[in-house]
Amino acid sequence: MGIVKLVSFSNEHIKSVLFEHAADHGSIAHVQGYRDRLDEAIEAQKKFNLRYHNNNGKMYGEFGLNEWPSVPSEHIPHETEDQVIEWEFSREIWNSASRLTRGFSA
Repeated sequence: MGIVKLVSFSNEHIKSVLFEHAADHGSIAHVQGYRDRLDEAIEAQKKFNLRYHNNNGKMYGEFGLNEWPSVPSEHIPHETEDQVIEWEFSREIWNSASRLTRGFSA
C-alpha cells in the first residue's frame, strides 16, 4: 500500500470507520455534535485531494504537504486502508466538521 487517497472511499464507509473509532475510544458523545456536517467535511477534504503516503507517513492536501512524522525513521506504515482513515484522515475530517459547525470554512 503506497498512497491512499480519501476520494477512493465512499462517504458511508468513511463515516462507519470514524464512528467505530470514536466509539472504541470513548469520544462518541463529543463527535455526535458534528454528525450533521460530516458529509460536507468529507466532501471538502476530498475536494482538497487529501492523501496519505503510507510508506513515509506524509499527508498531503490542498496546499501540498500537511503533516509528516517528527522522527521519520520511526514511522511504522499502517496495515490497512481503514487504519489510514482511522488514524490519519480522521483528524482532518473532524477538524473540518468542527470548523463548519462553528460557521467557518472547511
